[in-house]
Amino acid sequence: MKRIALVGGAGLMGRATARDLVGSGFAVTIADIDLDGARQMAATLGPDAAAVRADASDVASLLTAFQGADAVVNLSQYYFNLPVMEACLEARLSYCDLGGLYHTTLKQLAMGERFADRGLLAILGIGSAVGLTNVMGAYIADRLATIDHLRCYDAYAPAEEGLSWAYSLETILDEIMSRPMVWRDSRMLELDPLSEPERFFFDHGIGDRLVHHTLHSEVATLPFSWPEKRVGEVYFKIASFGYTPEALERLKVFADVGLADREGIEVRSTSGQVVAVRPRELLARVLARWREARPLAEAPPDDVEEVVTVGTGRDAAGRPLTYRVGTAAWHHARWGLDAGTILTGVPPSIAGQWLAEGRLERRGHGRHVEISRRGGVVLGGGGPRSIRDLDDGLLRGKDDPRRSRGAACDSGRLGRKRRG
Repeated sequence: MKRIALVGGAGLMGRATARDLVGSGFAVTIADIDLDGARQMAATLGPDAAAVRADASDVASLLTAFQGADAVVNLSQYYFNLPVMEACLEARLSYCDLGGLYHTTLKQLAMGERFADRGLLAILGIGSAVGLTNVMGAYIADRLATIDHLRCYDAYAPAEEGLSWAYSLETILDEIMSRPMVWRDSRMLELDPLSEPERFFFDHGIGDRLVHHTLHSEVATLPFSWPEKRVGEVYFKIASFGYTPEALERLKVFADVGLADREGIEVRSTSGQVVAVRPRELLARVLARWREARPLAEAPPDDVEEVVTVGTGRDAAGRPLTYRVGTAAWHHARWGLDAGTILTGVPPSIAGQWLAEGRLERRGHGRHVEISRRGGVVLGGGGPRSIRDLDDGLLRGKDDPRRSRGAACDSGRLGRKRRG
């Protein structure tokens, strides 16, 4: 039985990735700095799951956790992508992650030759966004001779009215505060945070939403995946990070006054002692206490998230074409996981399985990687050469969590949505 090490596997996304791997016949090692959480996770998965304490910032710790693994899926905060990749190089294991929020992705891309020299593959960003957005971008690019734009969108419903969070609070705060990058007119532009809002219509009952720019890794790779197609514009926009616009404004106030800053400030305790406090850590702990005090409630059974890539251009005959490709996921009742966790946590399971089984021909990394005949994936920017490979992974038997309430593919001109 192939074994996959999940770095940060005791976290929210690990709940989906680990369950999907075990359900697909793989063993998992839950490698997390929270050993109690890792053990609790492993206990729910059965005899094919093991737990080990691992510090994602420490290569030696990771090497111990990787013993017996056939591939590594990194589900930790993107701050740790580089040391986890270093550990994979030393352990000679292929790797995938959930993305590097543009700037870290650029540093990761520079490691490609080192992976290739060892006969390994690093898949950079195979969650929902970044990840499925790139997969769908490649599907569109294969059908166009020139590309005017590839525009990526993300929305979740029902939107959070409070200040709870559907994915990493650290990442959300980074996205709120960071200047987004946009590829436009053959150059990279740096814009204001949350700028250029527009209305975009999402399927599956989400409806018309206000979306805005945020820093994302699609822009680091998609403009350069097909130089011969002269990609004119690439951007990523999201609908308030899963919050209502009003809730996002409340969270943004914290950032505006400095409570999301990482740099420590000195404060005086009640005893008169001067101590250093990181505002962001304080904010995270206060919000966590607020969330813990709220009554427990299961995710609503109708919650849904959709990621969409829209591309325009011309085909080989010069005809103007527009493609819209979307992938959606719903609340998974049996696993007790919301739509966003399914949509982000299941794709790295599929990629990890292919890595462990050696189903991918290309080594190193690539902004565009050719697919193997046995089924593979083009990631690190391009995504699979065909959405069919995504369908094969996501749309399976009727009892599979990735079918029906798991995921669906809306392939624009080539067919309408499928949910069963």
